[in-house]
Amino acid sequence: MWSIPVGWVETIGSPGFTIRGITTDPLRPDCYFVSDGNAIRYLNSVSGVVSLIAGSSQSGSTDGTGESAAFNQAMGLRCTSDRRSLYVCDNGNNSMRLIKLETTNDTDASTGTAVTTAVTSTVFGRMSEPCRCVFDPSPACAPDSTLYVSVLNGIKRCNTVTGTADDVTLHVATPFNPYAIDCCPTGVLIVACAVKHSLYAIDPHGGFASRIAGSGSVGDAGYHEDNKRKSKYHNKYNRVSDLCVSATQRCIWLADTGNHRIRYINPGDLIPIFWERPKSPKK
Repeated sequence: MWSIPVGWVETIGSPGFTIRGITTDPLRPDCYFVSDGNAIRYLNSVSGVVSLIAGSSQSGSTDGTGESAAFNQAMGLRCTSDRRSLYVCDNGNNSMRLIKLETTNDTDASTGTAVTTAVTSTVFGRMSEPCRCVFDPSPACAPDSTLYVSVLNGIKRCNTVTGTADDVTLHVATPFNPYAIDCCPTGVLIVACAVKHSLYAIDPHGGFASRIAGSGSVGDAGYHEDNKRKSKYHNKYNRVSDLCVSATQRCIWLADTGNHRIRYINPGDLIPIFWERPKSPKK
């Protein structure tokens, strides 16, 4: 555990972390993140303290409490709205892990905050290289009940209540290897395809997909304000490692890792995807 200057986000990496995934605390301006693929940590934005929640520097597949749990190249993660659970994409173990967070009556002497215990278990096994995950925020789903996970060559729909998972039917040309993923308020998924270097809007209920940006080839071409409907397909990306949908700003933020930049999409003709499901193709 160590302190870092609040507001200096880049100092999180000063101890030599490789950050592979990050998610916000839904009730506080803090975050959870995956460091080096094997440890889950928590950043308190008030104190600037980074705490180890689960895992360690060693890889493995063990369930357990705190540091006794082991992960193998964990990537994306999401926190439930009640702050009591974290779902983690354990890529190397081909599974989804659940970390149950429980606050105790003990106090951490260094931070003055209540101690949290973290119990890790495997909840969805036999997933092929899960990368990123997102909850469905649409009114049709109970809070935190439906979790979408991008896996090798597809998307899994996980029911966190029943503990069951099924494949989302995708009406797209193969190969289609989704990586980064987020969900609009309507339940429409925004997905970055690793092999096509493009972004898609996908209706997870019907599987209908619409390419909304990207040319299909790797590059760094930018979005031009003129002739929006045509130029959005001439946009080029290089390994979009993560993305997030801003419902209030009606835009999509992208981590364009291969081009070493943050990019966003906010053209007027994409706004309906936040409020309408993609239409089925004409026969």
